[in-house]
Amino acid sequence: MYISSKEAQKLLCVSANQLYRLVDAGKVPAYKPAGRLLFNRSKLMSYIEDSRVTPKDSVSRTISKKRREDRQLYVPGEKVVSL
Repeated sequence: MYISSKEAQKLLCVSANQLYRLVDAGKVPAYKPAGRLLFNRSKLMSYIEDSRVTPKDSVSRTISKKRREDRQLYVPGEKVVSL
């Protein structure tokens, strides 16, 4: 089943620009009959499944990065100061 770019955006939870970047990068296959982009729903679902990350890889890095950002103080016109 083929879906429109609007439906693909909703399925992938991305903006139009992000979707077009994924297509340009060859990460998401798209078809363009009569000048209109169409996406194969099952291939998008495969893309989502293939993009799965382990909690150790994604969550711990995000948390540690957030903690580092929380310890930094930004003063306009000056360097970022670590607390």
